[in-house]
Amino acid sequence: MRVLVAGGGTGGHLFPGLAVADALAARAPGAAIAFAGTERGLEFKVIPRTAYRLYTVPVYGLVGKGLWRRVLALTLLPAALQAASRILGEFRPDLVIGVGGYASAPLLFAAGIRRIPRVILEQNAVPGLTNRIFGPQVERVFLAFEAARERFKPNARGNRDHISCPGNPVRAQLLAATPVADPAAPHLLVFGGSQGAAAINDAMLAGAPALFRALPGLTVTHQTGRVEHTQVQNAYAAMGGAVASRVTVLPFIDDMAAAYARATLVLCRAGATSTAELTALGKPAVLVPYPHAAHGHQAANARALADAGAAVHLDQADLSGSFLVATVTGLLGERGRLDAMATAARALGRPDAAGAIADACLSLIAAEPT
Repeated sequence: MRVLVAGGGTGGHLFPGLAVADALAARAPGAAIAFAGTERGLEFKVIPRTAYRLYTVPVYGLVGKGLWRRVLALTLLPAALQAASRILGEFRPDLVIGVGGYASAPLLFAAGIRRIPRVILEQNAVPGLTNRIFGPQVERVFLAFEAARERFKPNARGNRDHISCPGNPVRAQLLAATPVADPAAPHLLVFGGSQGAAAINDAMLAGAPALFRALPGLTVTHQTGRVEHTQVQNAYAAMGGAVASRVTVLPFIDDMAAAYARATLVLCRAGATSTAELTALGKPAVLVPYPHAAHGHQAANARALADAGAAVHLDQADLSGSFLVATVTGLLGERGRLDAMATAARALGRPDAAGAIADACLSLIAAEPT
């Protein structure tokens, strides 16, 4: 059995694909599994550290880009399709799994030409452009949010029966971590996605002195992104040992399982992977959606969790040091509310999503004529 996982770019697309790949590998130890993405995406850093091979495609996105980038994307399209065809010819997959993002488009298109079965994962409440285009054509669509179903056009049979909602896949190592959060010593986990978030960094720095005064037992892990790491680290250091000694500042968190396990409360963006991990692990959160995300999908994700009582939704326009301090201290000062948020998050979580999708993929491959 040979499976190609196509797409990536950001952790929101890549990590669900990794979760499904790992679930497939666990169920079919002899399977050959590979990834296809770009040299600019997160996959170029992450996949070489795994057991999977990475193919690259020269492709650029169209959504939310300037005129020059759109011209470049269209100019490179023939080369991208040629590369996709070459990859499929070399790897010879029995199934192509599109995980979203523009990098998946040429692989899904070329797989359709070759009549290779295709499935896609849609991690957001508002589907992205690539998945909306290919959704009616592929054999299966796996949703993280039921609300996304009606945003896909019907398939050739005039229905949406090929669409199901198993949830967003979460990596097994996150689920296996033992929680170590201590109610008497609250720990705040702060991150802004794989690239960091300048607005969250700024609000944390503005509010840090007041936050640590209000919560003497608080410690913080703050993932800044690589661009602002030194700047943020130096800013904390300038606040003196009473603050700096209680903050761990990292450019990127390699061991998210340990970071989540320690967290009492999480402050982060509302990307699909983050919200899936928060709900699967039952972690209460303050969500600050990225306001420029394509199709407003992060705001939709944040509203879904907030409406269920699993998170507090803060718009970036309202984010300030004082507002952040009031929100975090209010939550950490109400253990009952935190517990209720954790319960609500777990009710939304789908920790079995990766396994369910892997099983469906195996059934699809088994049903194909040999």
